[in-house]
Amino acid sequence: MTDNKKVAAEEKLFLMLKLDKDRRRWRLLAWLTFIVLLFTISANNDKTQEEVKKKENYIAEIKIDGVIFEDDYRMERLEKLAKKENVKAVILTIDSPGGSMVPGLEILDLLRDLAKEKPLVVQMKTVAASAGFLISLSGEYVVANKATLTGSVGVLMPLVDATELSKKIGVKSAEIASGDLKSITSPLTKRTDKAQNYLQATVDELQEIFMKEVKLRRDISKEVEKTISDGRVLIGQKALDYGLIDAIGGKKQLLGYLHEQKDISKDLKVVEYSLKKPEKVKFQDILADQLTSKISNEISAMFATSRAIPMMQAN
Repeated sequence: MTDNKKVAAEEKLFLMLKLDKDRRRWRLLAWLTFIVLLFTISANNDKTQEEVKKKENYIAEIKIDGVIFEDDYRMERLEKLAKKENVKAVILTIDSPGGSMVPGLEILDLLRDLAKEKPLVVQMKTVAASAGFLISLSGEYVVANKATLTGSVGVLMPLVDATELSKKIGVKSAEIASGDLKSITSPLTKRTDKAQNYLQATVDELQEIFMKEVKLRRDISKEVEKTISDGRVLIGQKALDYGLIDAIGGKKQLLGYLHEQKDISKDLKVVEYSLKKPEKVKFQDILADQLTSKISNEISAMFATSRAIPMMQAN
């Protein structure tokens, strides 16, 4: 190849690389413009929805699902909901197998305070048992599917007796306690009759608290009280037979009740009022990650192109 042809080929390659570099820059600029536009639209939509919630009257729908534990954010949201004047009624949807008794009682108290400010009705979904059932007692009208699992009116104290296992593996307790009832939950100590009776009495007292809440809301007979006191799970139809819910149905029945019994306008929209703390990863974050990756790739390609050009010119 002659020197002139070689120079011409190098110049042609240089122009091709430069054109590719310019294309990459334009693609990067297009991506940046696209992301900014999406952020703007998303922010405007959020602002619009928030403004609508502030101005228009609506029915708030809140959801409690999963295992019930302490949740300060949820409590704060419930307190704020009670003060919202444009919320004319509340639909509580429960889908929970239960959880800790203390947060269950705390939620129940807050929901009862909420019910003093505006009508509160409840829909049980797949399961609303134990603490989930306890929370349902806040509603003045409760519905469930005929196959919903509910009830489980009882208290469980999960303990383990590992004394036989500890003997087999050569481990024994060497704990020191200030009293003979201090270590009664230790899995390495065989519980005495006194300790066993004390724990049973404690569970019975907690069960009494639970049942008192049930009878405060539900007019049940002594026979029903005795039946459900063993902690059994009930399907929705049986719960209705026992008087633990008001009807078999869903949201349609709840809205009908609010319209007919509470004079809530049929024109009001049902708007979800979230009790869950927003997750850190949002749509904007995902786009930002994609943009960062895209920028990184574009910059790497630009540097690679820049390094390639002088190398070709030097040959």
